[in-house]
Amino acid sequence: MYNPQIETLIEVADAGSFSKAAEKMYITSVSVMNQINSLEKRVGVKLFERTNHGVVLTEAGQSLCHDARQMIAASDTAIQKARQIAGIGQSVIRIGTSIMRPCKRLMDLWAKADDGTQPFQIKIIPFEDNPASISAMLKSLGNEIDCFVSPCDSATWKKSYNVYPLGSCKCCIAVSHRHRLAKREHLDWSDMEGETLMLIKHGGILHFRPHERRNPKLTPRYPNC
Repeated sequence: MYNPQIETLIEVADAGSFSKAAEKMYITSVSVMNQINSLEKRVGVKLFERTNHGVVLTEAGQSLCHDARQMIAASDTAIQKARQIAGIGQSVIRIGTSIMRPCKRLMDLWAKADDGTQPFQIKIIPFEDNPASISAMLKSLGNEIDCFVSPCDSATWKKSYNVYPLGSCKCCIAVSHRHRLAKREHLDWSDMEGETLMLIKHGGILHFRPHERRNPKLTPRYPNC
């Protein structure tokens, strides 16, 4: 229902290079480059800046890529709706995932519940963890992504969205692999002596910025929802 070059655009943008996108799409790098060149010619603007380290989207390319993701999601929704009306196919649940908000917890629960007869298909949608991307993702929740898993103690999120607790996890601390505590599986309070920890304010949204470093009290548990 849309030009396949649009999918190639998104694959190249996500991969950051023609060759990596080609490997994922099981086609040649030349084919990928030809598709992007053809798309740029058709649109009439430059979509990628070529560098020695790969490719990056131009400002125009970023705009087109963002809208293309929405177009593909809308196309998938339209097809699925038509199939449902016809009484065929499965409903698609689009689950967001990122480095700080991985969907593994939900997928593990789904694997236990799905005996092969569930009328649903799971589609994993990646997103970035930076504040701008998360804000855009939340605004489009229900369009491009149906749900995502995240530590959540945000009063704003709980007022604006349906939050379902999956359980609680013990507090973990992220450190450099060279840090003195990196090899430890369990930590005691005495291990924290002299360390500076960064936590979000109770009831706030999980957005980290380097200048927000402080020494708050440790919260031993947080809900996953």
